[in-house]
Amino acid sequence: MISQNELKTIANSLFTDGGFDNESARHVLALLSRKELARFILHFEKALMERAVVVTSSNELQPAIRKRIEAMFPGKYVFFREEPVSGEGISVKSGDNRIDLTMRSYVERVFIEAGKA
Repeated sequence: MISQNELKTIANSLFTDGGFDNESARHVLALLSRKELARFILHFEKALMERAVVVTSSNELQPAIRKRIEAMFPGKYVFFREEPVSGEGISVKSGDNRIDLTMRSYVERVFIEAGKA
């Protein structure tokens, strides 16, 4: 049985400086038992979220905008997804940080500030 620390180390080792080692991942997944696989997936998801940025927009972003966003997060995997967010704009999530640049968040901030006046 593989320990939690070993599974965590394996999950982290699959990420290389320039990407992800698919071949090693296939090899590891083939060797793990069902119970180990379930624990491995938890460590893998955590390792991925530490290295990932998720950009959600209501419309498809232009290639130039995508490149600028990717340049803002060097060394991270930037995933773009289209989803009907509340209003136009984008939302960026990196680890525990969230940047909400949607129209809805702007309107909410305006009403909060107006309530303070």
